[in-house]
Amino acid sequence: MKEMLFKLWCVASIVSFANGIVFQHHNYVQMQDYLHKIHQRCQNITRLYSIGKSIRGRDLLVMEITEKPGVYVSLKPNFKYIGNMHGNEVLGRELLLYLLDHLCDGYTNGDAEIIYLLQTIRIHIMPSMNPDGYEKAREGDCQGVGGRTNANNYDLNRNFPDYFHGTNQIIQKETDLVMKWIKQYPFVLSANFHGGASVVNYPYDSSTTHPHIRGYSVSPDDDIFRSISKVYSYSHPDMFKGYPICNDPFTDGITNGAEWYPITGGMQDYNYMYTNAFEVLVEMACCKYPMAAKLPQLWQDHKRPLINYMRLVHSGVKGTVKLEDGSEVVGAKIDVSWSLGSPKKRKTITTTKGGDYYRILLKGVYDLTVTVGQNKLKTSIDIKEGQVLRQDFIVKNNQQIEALPPKIIKVKSVFPQRAPVKKTTFMHVSHSTTMAIIFGSVGLILVSLTGFVVFFYLKRRRDRMNGSPDDSKAFYVTSTESIY
Repeated sequence: MKEMLFKLWCVASIVSFANGIVFQHHNYVQMQDYLHKIHQRCQNITRLYSIGKSIRGRDLLVMEITEKPGVYVSLKPNFKYIGNMHGNEVLGRELLLYLLDHLCDGYTNGDAEIIYLLQTIRIHIMPSMNPDGYEKAREGDCQGVGGRTNANNYDLNRNFPDYFHGTNQIIQKETDLVMKWIKQYPFVLSANFHGGASVVNYPYDSSTTHPHIRGYSVSPDDDIFRSISKVYSYSHPDMFKGYPICNDPFTDGITNGAEWYPITGGMQDYNYMYTNAFEVLVEMACCKYPMAAKLPQLWQDHKRPLINYMRLVHSGVKGTVKLEDGSEVVGAKIDVSWSLGSPKKRKTITTTKGGDYYRILLKGVYDLTVTVGQNKLKTSIDIKEGQVLRQDFIVKNNQQIEALPPKIIKVKSVFPQRAPVKKTTFMHVSHSTTMAIIFGSVGLILVSLTGFVVFFYLKRRRDRMNGSPDDSKAFYVTSTESIY
């Protein structure tokens, strides 16, 4: 009887864990397998593709997760996450795998927020930009550098063309592949994940004066970068607090890159200066390669920040620039003033496929100028909390630009986002693990009770057949008797 009950409990537990997140570190082969399993479970909303191979021949894999993956949809923005740029900083790699698992299961199970995200955003996730470096790193190495660089010993976050100081490095294969990838897809918002601190780092990383002088390096969209960075840090239970979690104190859990320490050739500056994308760098935890036992709690800490940051892609103004016949205008310039009437301009973005443009903005009133060839049109836009403004333009006779009536799209705002209260936990277990334990335990209790009832029924029947003198006492035993 006991053997049968144990087998039943094991089966129930295995079924409960079958679709749960696997909290362990995944090497290259295991990562491939994990991604393929997610794709098999959610084939209708996922597309697994490679942007090319690393120096050692490992694929730089990306999973797009969205409704109609691989299909252009007008005004459906592209978003990306990149992990493991430094091979020994592994938390981003693991949490992005868990995020894909979470999005897949949430969509399948009818989670309204996740369905909304996948209906309205093309989400591209690259768990590992440096798979060669990862294979050299070692679990538990919190502050070392083993595996940080690629196979040619280059730091990939110093290897991109620098807008202010250029680059004298040989562009590495992984860097070149990512540069081509972000030119192929018009990403609107992005983050890349590192380890060794707990903070959100925003542009500029590079100093506008001298490459090695530390100091605040202000971008034209500094207010936007500070706000979107705080959405991430304030969604985390600890990052926003500002005390020195990993020895460095950061007000609100955010920092300007060059004020912390200046670098040249950083990926976030390249995204901002050479593409339409706004990117930040998230230092996820003090330990670069935490022990696997820490992963469940780290996932719980970062799950809500990861979701909230994605939702920021729906903020500001978006629209299309087209000719009268409906054909797209690609390369039209979109300029926005710092505020209404201000001569100071923000970064210029350009229209992409379908004539689409997306401009992340905070609430406020701005001058928006669209330029097509030698023709320009300035119009005023009013961005309100919890709204995205759609402002389309038509080019008539290839000369005159006309602004169509604006449309308001309501969204659930994440400005500002308060961090949840951190609950005391005694075990590092995920929600899926907890539910598996609960259901497995309940199932075990029910099966056990059924077994005991059957046992006592058979025993009573046997006693009756043997002529027990008092059937009413068949269910009772003294402390010295055994029922077996």
